[in-house]
Amino acid sequence: KEMTLYKFYRAHPEGVAYHNLCDFRKEIEEIYRIHYTGQPDEMDTTIKGVLDKWCMQDIDLSQTVSRINRKLKAALGETLSLDHKILGDRRQPRRILDAANAA
Repeated sequence: KEMTLYKFYRAHPEGVAYHNLCDFRKEIEEIYRIHYTGQPDEMDTTIKGVLDKWCMQDIDLSQTVSRINRKLKAALGETLSLDHKILGDRRQPRRILDAANAA
């Protein structure tokens, strides 16, 4: 699910606020299906469960972003990771700074 969320934000350099994430549910689901690694017969249920939590802005969404950002920091270091992290103020669009340059 981390790869799904990261690829989604890479595709949206303008940023997307958490409270607007559900507007992109179909797009996120399509990305998730590409990266799903669980049991095939559980895919629909698992994806629906994750997206339902994210659409309700459950703590799982914040935790997933935190895990992504921690992994980036560990791999790239504090300075280099800043352009690649999902960042944004509360209730504002979250974005990956480098995504705007890559688009």
